[in-house]
Amino acid sequence: MANLFRNTASGNYYARVRLKGKLIWKSLKTDRLAVAKLRLGDFLKGENHRAEIVQSAARGKMTFGDAAALYKQRLENAQHLKPRAKEYRRSTIDALLKTWSGLESTDVRKITVTDCSEWSAGFAKR
Repeated sequence: MANLFRNTASGNYYARVRLKGKLIWKSLKTDRLAVAKLRLGDFLKGENHRAEIVQSAARGKMTFGDAAALYKQRLENAQHLKPRAKEYRRSTIDALLKTWSGLESTDVRKITVTDCSEWSAGFAKR
């Protein structure tokens, strides 16, 4: 099967994908073919989504939702942060998206200081 490889010594399956010229290997942590196929699909979907986010950032057209997803991805890879610090930062982004309607689909360049002040005033009343 394409993008699916099995280590003969351990029997574990690995995903191998080339995106934007970069080769990505990831263990699927299973020795069962049926489970590996399912996990491969999830892995490919996630990697393609990440590539789209990075591409939209390069084009200069990014929604707040794309920026938040990119930040969360970088947050997961940050080695200098403790797990609780990562959890706190994820929860603040989730709370912001929950309390500010329409923020996720808003273009980052169109968010102004006035918008932030209005959201803050409304949030303080609650």
